[in-house]
Amino acid sequence: MSTLLLKIREGCEEPYVEFHVDGEDLGSRVTAALGEAGFDDVLPWYGGDYKIDETVLGERARQNGAEGAILFACGCGYSACSAVFANVDVVGDTLTLREFSTWRGAQKVIASMAPVVFDRAQYDDAVRQLEREVETWRPPPKVEVSRRGLVTPPPTGPKGGN
Repeated sequence: MSTLLLKIREGCEEPYVEFHVDGEDLGSRVTAALGEAGFDDVLPWYGGDYKIDETVLGERARQNGAEGAILFACGCGYSACSAVFANVDVVGDTLTLREFSTWRGAQKVIASMAPVVFDRAQYDDAVRQLEREVETWRPPPKVEVSRRGLVTPPPTGPKGGN
């Protein structure tokens, strides 16, 4: 079984979730399996057109499974802009992510990628840890750029005058 680690991407203005499976970035694996980019490899925690419960991290998906749950969404926070979806199967003590897909035009594209099987308790623990981190998360401090004005001395008239 695989091990899930969820991280908040460093340096972002809001919490974007990265998925790491057995030490490897799942976003990179999915991007390679889909064959081209066109989506972001993170899940913005505060979606503009979705709630976390509609994602693979949601309570419903973790308890009952889900078809087409959001795995990654556009960095703008809207899954309608671009997204990757996955089916979640819950059987006994396992939780499986499978059928990773996205849309290109009107075509559903399914990644040629093996399902990823997790111990359900470990997956739930990873989500709960992430929820604690999101509660205390703060954006990185803004770097103040010194605004030095260019001081141009006033023009001087011709010396000596008329």
